[in-house]
Amino acid sequence: MKRLLLVSLVVSAIALLMPPTSSAQEKARPEGTKQRVTLNIEGVECARCAKVMSDTFAGTDAKIVSAIEPNTKGPSQVVVECASACDLGALAAKVNEAQTPHREKQPPTLSLVLFGELSRQQTQAARAACQKIEGIDAESFRYDTDTNQLQLTVTGKEEVTPKQVVETLANSGVEVELTAPDASRQAPQEDAPK
Repeated sequence: MKRLLLVSLVVSAIALLMPPTSSAQEKARPEGTKQRVTLNIEGVECARCAKVMSDTFAGTDAKIVSAIEPNTKGPSQVVVECASACDLGALAAKVNEAQTPHREKQPPTLSLVLFGELSRQQTQAARAACQKIEGIDAESFRYDTDTNQLQLTVTGKEEVTPKQVVETLANSGVEVELTAPDASRQAPQEDAPK
């Protein structure tokens, strides 16, 4: 009996010392805490478009950490710092209305980018969970197996927060992060032969 109690105490102590998962960290994050969030912005075709978009972000609670760069082949990916309860819906509404020079060719849109290696079953669970999140266009759900990036277009019509999305996915058994995993945690790659 004493041995069982001792084993239980050791297991409990180890569990307490282990770092929480990204979703657990997100759930434990106080509302006003700043966090980094990765976003994709469609419609940034040139330097003038990038300037308009940077100016659009200037009047929001989302502080740009990485510059908004023009990209004619796809979305421009940017990292912002904002509160865990920042309203991505309000930010998307501003992005959607931004008067970029090429908006007729490619209207600006905002997507939340999440990172995680998902199995086929987890991808299906994430797709189903996203259909329940107001403010996310569930039809735009895209998961790239090569980059482990999940992209969700924010409609700009309802309030939606990064914390809400991460928690909804976690409740469906899908663990994701708001920014790309730290390169220092990845295994070093060997130099290719020359």
